[in-house]
Amino acid sequence: MIRLIILILFVLIPFSSNAEYVVFTYDCGKILKSERNNNRVQQDLIKSWLQGYMTARNYENNSKKGDGVNLDSIFYALIKYCRENPLKNSNDAALYIYDYEL
Repeated sequence: MIRLIILILFVLIPFSSNAEYVVFTYDCGKILKSERNNNRVQQDLIKSWLQGYMTARNYENNSKKGDGVNLDSIFYALIKYCRENPLKNSNDAALYIYDYEL
């Protein structure tokens, strides 16, 4: 019963936050390993994630960044970022690519 009350309070009380919540990311080490091992399935998953990230950011900003840019090119920008920043993750890379490369 107490859990239900807490759940209802969380639903009814408005929270405002500027925090970013990322549901799914890949560590750069995993990204580089997939590229080194030519793991096409994992690369396709990463590309799909990256494409979704770019689409969401464009929707958020009413923009068309990356329009006409080949997804493989964006993926290789992600690989380059990860080689230069191996302790980061796909969210860090996508944020950088979107803000500074496109």
